[in-house]
Amino acid sequence: MLYAFKKTGNNGKVEPENDEKAIEAIKLVHPDFDEYDFISYTKELYLELQNAWMDKDWERVRHLETESLFRQHNMQLQEYIDNHTTNHLDRVCVDRAIIKSFKMSDDHDVVKVILSSYMCDYIRNDDTGELIQGDPTEHLYTVYNMEFIYEEDDVSDSNPYQHWKLNTYEVVDEDEFYLKKTKFFSKG
Repeated sequence: MLYAFKKTGNNGKVEPENDEKAIEAIKLVHPDFDEYDFISYTKELYLELQNAWMDKDWERVRHLETESLFRQHNMQLQEYIDNHTTNHLDRVCVDRAIIKSFKMSDDHDVVKVILSSYMCDYIRNDDTGELIQGDPTEHLYTVYNMEFIYEEDDVSDSNPYQHWKLNTYEVVDEDEFYLKKTKFFSKG
């Protein structure tokens, strides 16, 4: 097992880094994989998701997610639409993103990315403008587990990472990003 951490002077916190052994394993299966481009793709995808959520137009990000995750998110968004509310996500800023692990199974290859961001997250009533939840002036720090699976499909090859579909998108504890150690690669 290999763990990738670098100490910082920030209250003894450990600064996360990409897991190089996981990246090496990905490149054995996907030789054109570039970790820096993939992290950029992940950050852009995250921002696209936030904008589509706030605009209540989940269809425009369908190509970025697996079908099951798309249906789940679309159903959640429909609840906001039905309730005449909008989940505002303002001043979104990606803090960090790292490749945490790579796993192969008979069905899919899976890359796990941990991403952290800051944003103002609040809910307003569409009809009255009333603030229902949250604070439009408070910046929240949130850490996400984003798992991508490789899907062969008939999309064009204009973006080499469009075959990597978001399959898991969940908020996790900050320790997942900074402290928790995980295996770099697993087959199973």
